[in-house]
Amino acid sequence: MRLVLRLVSYLRPHWHMAALAIAALVCGNFLRLAPPEITRLIIDRVYAEGRRELLLPLCLALVGLALVRAVLIVFEIFLSEVAAQRWLYDLRQRLYEHVQRLPFSFHSRWPTGQLMSRLSGDVDQLGRFFSFAGMLLVGNILTLTFVAGRCLTMNWKLTLLSLSVVPPLFLVAWQFGLRIQPYYALVRQKVADLTTVMQENIAGARVVRTYSREDFEVDKFRGHAESILGGTLGYAKLEAFGFRVMEMLVALSLAMVLYFGGREVINNPDMTLGMLIQFWMLIAQLVWPVTMAAYCVNVYYQTVVSGGRVFEIMDAETELPDGERVIDDPQGRVEFDRVSFGYDERTTLRDVSLMVEPGQTVALLGETGS
Repeated sequence: MRLVLRLVSYLRPHWHMAALAIAALVCGNFLRLAPPEITRLIIDRVYAEGRRELLLPLCLALVGLALVRAVLIVFEIFLSEVAAQRWLYDLRQRLYEHVQRLPFSFHSRWPTGQLMSRLSGDVDQLGRFFSFAGMLLVGNILTLTFVAGRCLTMNWKLTLLSLSVVPPLFLVAWQFGLRIQPYYALVRQKVADLTTVMQENIAGARVVRTYSREDFEVDKFRGHAESILGGTLGYAKLEAFGFRVMEMLVALSLAMVLYFGGREVINNPDMTLGMLIQFWMLIAQLVWPVTMAAYCVNVYYQTVVSGGRVFEIMDAETELPDGERVIDDPQGRVEFDRVSFGYDERTTLRDVSLMVEPGQTVALLGETGS
């Protein structure tokens, strides 16, 4: 959660866009309560009581609400995408600028393919979370809150009975997330390793062909690709099983509403057929949020894995702190006095003394002449 909050903090420059998107999302989800209410009026007032003059206005109200919700959804999708893409642009720029300032020792430890994978694939995964899955999660929570509140005001006993499947649903989603995270972490790491193999092979294509190592490189590539395949298949099995279990629990909830609600209509004069249909329509609106709970948990854990990989680079520190030193009267002369330099634990230059006069050009050549 701390990592996700750190990612959200980068949204501060674009908070107004995110706020407008959430406002449109709240209004759109609140309007979802109206169609079941209008349906109840049509059944109880128009059909049961014979008030046919209400049929056309109520149907027009349904169409009008659908249009209003469509406009709100368009605004919510557009504004959330704008905020997410601007956030993604800022993150990419900060990450790339930070990589440019990292010392040589960092680049000697990190293969180029690993950096490319994290700067592209993992950052894109973070963008998918904020542009779609994050708003989907907020919308599902709003829908669950509004629908549950309205159902409680209608029939609290039937509401508690129909929502009795929610704890098992969240338990399944939680277990699903715990089991799927290792698979996704494995796949992301193997994709990075595969990118490294491709980058090194393409960059050294002449050497590979010179020494006839094509078959060896193909076998190495195949090994990494098979690891990705195995992790992806394991992930797919868990996803298929998790979604089906959740759909069965939702179907059980709807069946309980029809059975016990039908008994209420028969035995309780205060419970009308229109109220039962309204209640069933409200509970049916929970099918999508609850079913997508596993997807949201899946994307959340993917974001945690990708965010950790991205911040591992972002948190890497330079060996020398930034600073500035003002020279009052520069003469153009550069002098090195017993300077040593090296990478990690290995010293490359030791006690080098050198003076370069203004206008003079000096080159340092190693044993290979390069």
